[in-house]
Amino acid sequence: MNSIVFKDVCKSYGDAKIVKSLNLEIKEGERLILLGPSGCGKSTTLRMIAGLEEITSGELVMGGRVINDVPPGERNVAMVFQSYALFPHLSVWDNIAFGLKIQKLGEDEIKRRTTEALKILNLQGYENRKPKDLSGGQKQRVAIARAMAMEPEVLLLDEPTSALDPEMVKEVLDVIKGLANTGITMVLVTHEMGFARDVSDVIHFMDEGYLIESAPPQEFFANPKTERARKFLSTILS
Repeated sequence: MNSIVFKDVCKSYGDAKIVKSLNLEIKEGERLILLGPSGCGKSTTLRMIAGLEEITSGELVMGGRVINDVPPGERNVAMVFQSYALFPHLSVWDNIAFGLKIQKLGEDEIKRRTTEALKILNLQGYENRKPKDLSGGQKQRVAIARAMAMEPEVLLLDEPTSALDPEMVKEVLDVIKGLANTGITMVLVTHEMGFARDVSDVIHFMDEGYLIESAPPQEFFANPKTERARKFLSTILS
């Protein structure tokens, strides 16, 4: 994959500019966290990587190839949403295997990948349960397992703990920490500041559609360079 590079990327909805002239490189194997206030363009940035949002202008380059018009299924990128997005009528097994069946993989390969994902996410024994029979943390683990079963080069996570009860947040964060140590390229939007400091290689802070500050986590949290980042941290950590 090498890297993902945003070159002067903009995203607009009509007259509303959500992401403005974004220049950003995501290195292979990097654990990158996007921080910023609601509406600043973080989730839109993830969705552009996944191919779920069209780029208004600029170039998105992956592995040296411009992928602006490459369909989501051809990007080898998986995304985990804050709302789980599980199919309520399907079992845990079938939810995890769903994307593999869409890709028309062989039955043996589907079984191998689904079994491995269940093991990685510690979901053995839940194969036949429906989402209604799971806790919030278990649902999010199924969503992550479904993404990992695709064996993506890049894993995108958009506020994966925001829909969880407080006691379930640690359960999911511990899972993500484990995945972060596998070497997969990971881009994460979160408001869990302690987690962001512990797991990331780099913090990128966005505001009003612009990337305004980038730094290693210890440096960013100890000494943010911009007044906007300082105010954000003061508010979120208070």
